[in-house]
Amino acid sequence: MSIDSGGRVKPPKPLDLWRLPEITDISIYRIRFKRPRRFTILGKDRVISETIAFTIFTSEPFVIRALGPVLFVGDTALTVAEGEGDRRYRFLAPEPQRLKTGSPIFLAWNTSDPPRKATRFKYEPPSAVLEDQ
Repeated sequence: MSIDSGGRVKPPKPLDLWRLPEITDISIYRIRFKRPRRFTILGKDRVISETIAFTIFTSEPFVIRALGPVLFVGDTALTVAEGEGDRRYRFLAPEPQRLKTGSPIFLAWNTSDPPRKATRFKYEPPSAVLEDQ
């Protein structure tokens, strides 16, 4: 005998792990670190005092999963990402000399040869310099 008088509970919709949010805005600036930061590039550690940062604002948070997001500037993948809020993320370009003016900006997941989601943004070298912790 069942004492549950309610109807069946609908199972939740499956989560789309490949869904990427829209980039609603982007801020590109040069950043100078008070204390140089270590980056590993192609298996070699480098200490960097200044780089270019891309702060993106998204339509929704990224899905939490094992893979992280990557921002492409043309064919240059920016894989160093820091969450700055629910829908705000900062990507760092440890090799800013590889960035080409006018390159389209894409969003993708950090996998080999990922499908890229196009945005309406293009790279323009920044003039502003910000100090970071």
